[in-house]
Amino acid sequence: MNTIPDPVKTGTYTISEAARYISAPYSTIFRWAVGAGAKGSLVKIPSNKPNLISFMNLTELHLLCAIRREYKISTRKIYNAIEYLKEYGESEDERNYPLACGKLHVDKDRRGLFVRQLDVLVEASRSGQVAMHDIIGLALDRIELDERDIPAKFYPFTRNDIKENSPKKIVIDPRISFGRPVISGTGISTNIVAGRYKDGESIRSLSRDYGCPPQDIEEAIRVELQPDVAA
Repeated sequence: MNTIPDPVKTGTYTISEAARYISAPYSTIFRWAVGAGAKGSLVKIPSNKPNLISFMNLTELHLLCAIRREYKISTRKIYNAIEYLKEYGESEDERNYPLACGKLHVDKDRRGLFVRQLDVLVEASRSGQVAMHDIIGLALDRIELDERDIPAKFYPFTRNDIKENSPKKIVIDPRISFGRPVISGTGISTNIVAGRYKDGESIRSLSRDYGCPPQDIEEAIRVELQPDVAA
């Protein structure tokens, strides 16, 4: 009997697509997902020929970007935390997708990574030392969990200046539009909206055609056409 593939764990996105949705350079996502030189990858992708990233990986890479960009956690500490979670994760999902399912927290001052295990905070980046922390709030708020406590929906940042009030107008749901970004609550593909905009249609006319506020159309365009960011 054939098993139906789980859409959240199936290779769906290319490196280029993931980099665009997460607002990160291609080279950074390649290094984290595939590895470079003697260094291995930070996430475990389901396919290497070709390189394809799953929705679970996408949320892991999103959190990695926040950890590196906003909190300046070193790659070494991230690697140590991942290895700790792979060994001591409380479920198979935590061990296979430690960044997405490992209940990670961050200490902004000490620049350490933590995981909650049995209601105790353990510093994963230092092989299990118990300590206090601050949560990775803004990045985690963009990920919606299902009843299994694994990522089900992801609201990507559409601006480089991450703020608490960044709009959640765009959603990536592996069960809608083959996991490509859509305007939240509509199923309207951001790729189609951005394509029409590139062909010369105005935001006002697109807003009228799709019955969406102009702000939603702007966000759809932004997630597809935003400029490259520095590593």
